[in-house]
Amino acid sequence: MSFASDVTNPALYSLTSTWAFGNRSEAQLDAYRIDGAYRVSDDGLLRKLQFGGRYGTRDVSNDAFRLLSPISFGGTPYLYYFKDATGINRVNGLNRSLVPVRKFADIPGLTTMATGFGPITGIPALPAINPTALNDVQQFNEALFPGTREFANPTQSYRVNSRDVAAYLQADVAGQLIVPFTGNVGLRYARNSLDIFTNPANGIAFVGLNANNGVQLALPTVKYKNDSDFWLPNANLNFELASDMRLRFAFAKVVGTYDLATLGQGFAFSYVINGSRTFNGQPLPSDLKRFNLGSAGNPSLKLPQSTNYNVSYEWYFSRNSILSVAAFLFDVKSFLQTNTAIEAQPDEDDVVREGDQ
Repeated sequence: MSFASDVTNPALYSLTSTWAFGNRSEAQLDAYRIDGAYRVSDDGLLRKLQFGGRYGTRDVSNDAFRLLSPISFGGTPYLYYFKDATGINRVNGLNRSLVPVRKFADIPGLTTMATGFGPITGIPALPAINPTALNDVQQFNEALFPGTREFANPTQSYRVNSRDVAAYLQADVAGQLIVPFTGNVGLRYARNSLDIFTNPANGIAFVGLNANNGVQLALPTVKYKNDSDFWLPNANLNFELASDMRLRFAFAKVVGTYDLATLGQGFAFSYVINGSRTFNGQPLPSDLKRFNLGSAGNPSLKLPQSTNYNVSYEWYFSRNSILSVAAFLFDVKSFLQTNTAIEAQPDEDDVVREGDQ
C-alpha cells in the first residue's frame, strides 16, 4: 500500500478542534413497605384478604458543565467552548477563529503512533491522539489551553424530588359458577408528589464567546410542583372449563413513571451554518451559525395511565403442549409524546431572526 505523502510523519498532523463537557449526577432511592394477609376460609367464596402499604422517595440531581478555555486577542482573553481552528468566530470584527492549530510536534505528550488495524495489512504506524491522554479530560484541555476551567451549564442542570405513597387491599375468591373458578379483586391507591427545580435562560446572557460557544447564564431557579393521585382497581378470574381447559379474564388500571430527567431537563439547543440563506431579502454571512433546533423537559407532564383488558383461552392437550388464544385492549391515557413548535430564538450573534424548532 502506497501513499502520496509520508503518512507516518507527525509533522504533517495537527489537532484543529476540541470541546469537552460533562455532568455530575446523584440519585437516591429509599422505599419502605409493609404487607399482610388474613385467611378468611378454606371453602367459602372469600378465601383470603391481602393488604399493605408503601412509601418511597426518589431524589435526582444533575449538575452539568462545560470546559471553557481562555484565548487572547489584542490583550483581551475570550472564553471558548468549541475550540475550532478552522471555524470562524468573529471577535471585534476579525473574520477568523482565534484558536491556534496545534501541530502534533508541539504536543508530544498527547500523541502516540497507532498500530494494529485488524485484518487490514500494509498500513504503517500512524500518528494519533493518545487515548490514555483523555483519561483526565481536564488535564488534557489544560495542556492544550492553560487556564481551562469548568463553568456550570445551568440549562442542563436540574433537581427532582419524588415522593410516592401507595396502599392496597385484595380479596382472593373461589367458588362454583357453572364451572369452578378462582380469582382476586383488588383496589390500590397511589399518590405521587414531585418537586422539580429547573434553571431557565434567555439565550442572550452568557459566559464565553456567545451562547453557543460558552454557557448561558441562568435566570432565577424555578420550582414546579406536580402532584397526582389515582384509584386503581384490578380483577382476575380463572374458569376451569375442563381438567385441561382454562378461560381467563383480567382487568386493571395502572399508572407508570417517567425518567426524572424527562421532567427536569432544561433547554438544549444546536446551530447550523447559514450557507446561502437570507433574511428579509438581505444576505447574511455564509458562516454565521443559525439557531436550528432545541429540546427541553416538561415539568408539567402527567403520569402515563392505562386501563387494560385481557381474555384468554388455554387448552393443555398433552403433557408438554398448549394451545392458547388471547385478546387484549390497552386504553392508554397521558401517553408520553413529543410536540414540535416554532419559536423565535437568537442566532449565534444574539439576533433573533426567525423561528425554528
